Amino acid sequence: MSYIFNINLPRTGSSSLTRALNILNFPSVHAHYRNTKLQDIISKNNKFGNNMFDNLPKEIVGFSDFGGHKVYKELYRQYPLSKYIFTYRDYETWKESYLALRKTLHPENFITKKDHDNETEKAYKHYFLNTTNIRSFFQDKQEQYLEVDICNGEGWDRLCNFLNVDIPLTSFPLVNTRDEMILFTQTRGIKS
Repeated sequence: MSYIFNINLPRTGSSSLTRALNILNFPSVHAHYRNTKLQDIISKNNKFGNNMFDNLPKEIVGFSDFGGHKVYKELYRQYPLSKYIFTYRDYETWKESYLALRKTLHPENFITKKDHDNETEKAYKHYFLNTTNIRSFFQDKQEQYLEVDICNGEGWDRLCNFLNVDIPLTSFPLVNTRDEMILFTQTRGIKS
């Protein structure tokens, strides 16, 4: 079976990519399928010796925000004919957005300046280790691999060329943006 996997880090445009894939008629899901986390589906399939995305409807072909940056090697082993998209953004803007998300989900990790510095150091290692390893792994698999910086304006041209489909007559979708994340954190009473 051939799929499209977004092997992204968080806060790199995965929601926008999922919406774009759906516009292009590649039925895709983001983080969940019918109120079940994709990561839980993967864990259950692993427990029973199945491939990661077994037991899902065959018409779903795109998957985003399931921890793909952690399991891309195994994904490739299980689905060698699939397409792999690495959504990324420059480190500084990613760090701001990622730390705002972490602060929302885990405010206890940001009580002191030392805590904040520790989270920033972890973010730095997380970003560069994953980015370097993913690029290295797919270096000789370029026909199956696309890097796209949605947050910096890349979109239909690169994606449609990679998937060999026509560019639609609509703007590239931008959802769950940094501004939306800031508004979300403010409504939860968390300073970003």
